Amino acid sequence: MQKAFTQKSSSLKVSVRDIGRLFIPRTTTLRGDGVSESVHGFTLIELLVVVLIIGILSAIALPQYQKAVEKSRVSEALLMLHSIYQAHQIRALQEGVPQGTGWDDFFANMDIALPGEIKECASNGDPECVDSKNWRYHNEGSSAIYAFRLDGKEGSGGGGYYTYYLQMDLYNGKIICGNEKETMCNKLYGENNHELN
Repeated sequence: MQKAFTQKSSSLKVSVRDIGRLFIPRTTTLRGDGVSESVHGFTLIELLVVVLIIGILSAIALPQYQKAVEKSRVSEALLMLHSIYQAHQIRALQEGVPQGTGWDDFFANMDIALPGEIKECASNGDPECVDSKNWRYHNEGSSAIYAFRLDGKEGSGGGGYYTYYLQMDLYNGKIICGNEKETMCNKLYGENNHELN
């Protein structure tokens, strides 16, 4: 029984050289003196086809990957905006003021952890700003809170540039996506679907 097993397993052995022969094509060429020799390698056409296939796949996959990454960043901002909305509702109930009331010191007096330090927005003089890695949250002292998607470039007065924004209405908690040409919001959510909650 032991011999039969070793005989079967020894017949199944495959060497590395045999595997290499599957992947490396073998071509025969004639030298000028009529003697043929064996050459290993890929032809230029085969390499170009492989490069072309990789290029097509990456051209299809890369935009989808970037869109998925951007949607995950939007979900980060949505979670923060929903937390801000809930903190706003609590403060409005505690102080007995109508929902949607804006405060200049709203971020400073919230009971939630913010993703960065509270500062005055230098670019437009809004009362409060908080910067995270990807977003700038603006309290404009009105009935809306904005999350601006930062692009990493620094604007005049330390304001930074943004590619699009999310606006949360403090009256009803609705969040919309917007930018000047609506291009990024259209890419992420379609042309007629800019309300995110």
